[in-house]
Amino acid sequence: MSSQPPQGLDVNDFIRHLCVFIRALGLQRDDLNMSVFLVDSSGDSPANVLLGSTLHECQGSDANDTASKEVPGSNDVCDTLIERLRDIIVDKQKSTTDDSRASAPPWGSALVQALCHVKKHSIRQIEQNDVGVESSRILCIATSQDDSSKYLTFMNAVFASQRDGITIDCCHLGSKDSSLFQQACLLTGGLHMRPARPKSLLEYLMTAYIADEDVRKDLRYPSAQGIDFRASCFCHHTLIDMGYVCSVCLSVFCEKHSICLTCGSEFTI
Repeated sequence: MSSQPPQGLDVNDFIRHLCVFIRALGLQRDDLNMSVFLVDSSGDSPANVLLGSTLHECQGSDANDTASKEVPGSNDVCDTLIERLRDIIVDKQKSTTDDSRASAPPWGSALVQALCHVKKHSIRQIEQNDVGVESSRILCIATSQDDSSKYLTFMNAVFASQRDGITIDCCHLGSKDSSLFQQACLLTGGLHMRPARPKSLLEYLMTAYIADEDVRKDLRYPSAQGIDFRASCFCHHTLIDMGYVCSVCLSVFCEKHSICLTCGSEFTI
C-alpha cells in the first residue's frame, strides 16, 4: 500500500479501515499467512522503500519485529501495525515540504518484494510436506498515478506473478484509473476497482476484496473497460501508441535507432 493516504480519508480512518480488513481476513483461516508492506517514494531500493510486518508465526525472532509471532487479525498485531503505520506516515508528512518534488512509489520493486515473500512461504510449505500448497494473492492499495519510467520493472513483476499463478488485486484511490495496475489485474486474473469515494474504502475491502478466487466465481464484478495497453518506450520512458521493436530483446523505442540501446544489436535500415 502507498505511504500517502488518499484525499478525503485521513490517516486514522485509513489505518482503521485497514485493520478491520486484516482482522476479517484473520478470522477466515487459522493458518493464514499475511504480510503488510508500506511502499514509500523516498528511493528506488526495495530495502529502503518497503516496510513489512509478517503477521504470521514464523521461525526465528527479532527484537525489531514484535508482530512476527502474533496471530493474524489479533488485537496485538493490529495495535502494533497501527503504531508503525501512524509513525511512518506522520514522519513522512512532517518531512515533506511544499517545495519537495513528489515521486511515484516504486510499485515494481514492491511487487518483487512481495513475490519473494510468497515464494519463500511456498518453499517452506513444500519442505514441510504440506498436502496442498495454498493459493496466494497480492492486494495493492495505491493512491499515486502511473510512472512510465518504472514500466519495465513493474511489468516484469507482473509477468512473474502470472507465471506462478499469483493473483494481483488493486484498489486504486487516486483521481483516475491506473493503466499499469489495470494490466496487472487483467493478466493475473485479479480485481481492479477505483472507489468513487475514498471514505468507502472499508466497504470495498469487505465486499469485493475479501473474497478468494473460489468465491469470486459466484460473484458478479464490474467488467474492466477502457484499459490502456500502451507500452513505455525504453529510451524516454513515455507511453507510446506506435514504436520500433528490437527483434532480439523486444525492447520498444519511440524513435528509430541503428543500434539497440538495450542489447546492442545492429539494425539494417
